[in-house]
This record gives sequence, C-alpha cells and structure tokens, in this order.
Amino acid sequence: MDNAWDTLRLFTSAFLFLFVLGSVQCNAYILFLRWYLRRQPGSSILVVGGVAGALALWLSPFEGLRRYWWIPLFVDLHCAPLLVCLAYGVCTGKYPPKQPPGETADRANHQRI
Repeated sequence: MDNAWDTLRLFTSAFLFLFVLGSVQCNAYILFLRWYLRRQPGSSILVVGGVAGALALWLSPFEGLRRYWWIPLFVDLHCAPLLVCLAYGVCTGKYPPKQPPGETADRANHQRI
C-alpha cells in the first residue's frame, strides 16, 4: 500500500511540476514582454504557478524535496508578494473591494470597461 501511495504522489507531483514550468514561463512573458515593453496589462492570476509548485514539492515522495516546498513561491514571479498583499487586504478588510449600495457587480464591471 505504501508503494502505491508513493507512486501516486510521484505522478501527481510530476504533473504539477510540469504545470508549474509552463506557468512560470507564461508569467515571465506576461510580466516582461507585455507589461514592461508594451505597457499592456496582463493576467492577474500570477499566484497559481507558485502555489502549484509549492504543492508539487510538498506532495513529492522524496523527503529531501518536501523540505523546500516554499521555494516555488519565490521563484515564480510575484507570487509571494501577491500572497502577502492579499493576506494584508483580507486582514484589513480592504479586499474584496466594496461596491456602492444598489450597484451590482455586473454594472460596476461595465463602467470600468
């Protein structure tokens, strides 16, 4: 039974790690090419790759890798700073943003566009 769980953890960890490699590459494209060079906004889901990488290392059947589960949060661009800002916003009540009374989310989105 232990070998089956280790095999499942290995394949899950490997799949997540492949996802992380693609995610880090896409985040670098979004950040550098789109934002810095063209000044166009990109995706705001930069946290997904870092969190998936941390989960991949945490699920790894190799004890030596599990120790370093926190590294993908810093390797993936902006993941750790976004998590800190999100935690601050939730703790201070500034996130999610409040809507004016009587205004629906759909109406607020149309006004921003």
